[in-house]
Amino acid sequence: MSKRPLMAKKIAAYVGMPLLFSLIIAGLIGGLYVGVLEDRLADGLSVFFAASGNSDAEPESLYDGPVMGIGETVDAEKVTIPAFGTQYAEIVCERIGLQCPLYYGDSDSVLKKGAGQTLKSMMPGFGQPTMASGHNNREFNRLKNIVEGDVIQVHTNYGTYEYEVSGTEVITITEFDEQLLLEKRDRLILYTCYPFDTLGLTRNRFFVYAEKIAGPTVVFH
Repeated sequence: MSKRPLMAKKIAAYVGMPLLFSLIIAGLIGGLYVGVLEDRLADGLSVFFAASGNSDAEPESLYDGPVMGIGETVDAEKVTIPAFGTQYAEIVCERIGLQCPLYYGDSDSVLKKGAGQTLKSMMPGFGQPTMASGHNNREFNRLKNIVEGDVIQVHTNYGTYEYEVSGTEVITITEFDEQLLLEKRDRLILYTCYPFDTLGLTRNRFFVYAEKIAGPTVVFH
């Protein structure tokens, strides 16, 4: 019987076993390192989110109440552009009993609180349309009673704007022509899901168009 296979086994044992133990130890150390790294990463994320503040925190409102009779123009420096989700105005139509806070932005969380202005439109007084949406089972449910000639007011801290309703229509949201928002025309566009008094999203939207009849123009110097 040859001694070479036996010798080869001994050499393999002397070399292989230390190598195996080295790999096991390296794996344990690596696992500990990864665990510590994960813990530190988690701690770091906790600190980051704590420093960033609570995402559910209520933004500070910019709206203190209606401002009347401030003249035909207002300096742009006196107009504060609100942070997303901040109330900066109020929509009122006395004839139909509509009184609704207006927020900057139209996310789901905003629309749970009131009307939300789409960021593709401008604030009142800037010479282009202001467009806002609201739920049809909340304040904007009252839009079902609006008719041509009704006056809608938008109260802001830099002036009160009045718009006269020029028309309404029912279309799908994809049928709305967004080029209307680029017009050099200070008007108000409101919309909500249609039919009224339905729950959840619907295919159609009820649009209200109103033309500005009063309110200061924002001017840049």
